[in-house]
Amino acid sequence: MKKLFYSLCFSLVSMGMAVAQNAIAVKNNQVWLNGKNILRYSKVEANELSFYNPQGEEVIVYFIKDKSTKADPYNSYVIINFLQERIKVTYDFTERLMTTLGLNREKSAEKLLNWLYTEKVINPDGTINREKAEAFQWKYNDDALTQRRSQNPQAPTD
Repeated sequence: MKKLFYSLCFSLVSMGMAVAQNAIAVKNNQVWLNGKNILRYSKVEANELSFYNPQGEEVIVYFIKDKSTKADPYNSYVIINFLQERIKVTYDFTERLMTTLGLNREKSAEKLLNWLYTEKVINPDGTINREKAEAFQWKYNDDALTQRRSQNPQAPTD
């Protein structure tokens, strides 16, 4: 009985590791999934990354807006634009996107893409699933930008 239990546990752990190996990796201006190059990215500015499909079309733009001050050190958020779908998501910069290295752009982008892949917004071939992108917006959009402007009307616009 114990052998069966341990065998089952080992199988479940092995399956979990196999799923974890499907993670997206961001290296050398390329986005990889299971050893296949699915997207290319470029760092436009310090706080902006653009992601391109294999045809060279820009499909996702990812902005990190760091409005932190001494009075409000946690005032950071991201804007995710799915360009061809015309979908915009603003989201507080939380643990879901933050890395242990702070605002490391490449690692944060990797976390973002893995999140989008887990939510099935990014298909295995690197295309965007419009229905899932709309569901992602509905589920996660917190209008971080709008909320900050309403809390501080004198804040500069982006």
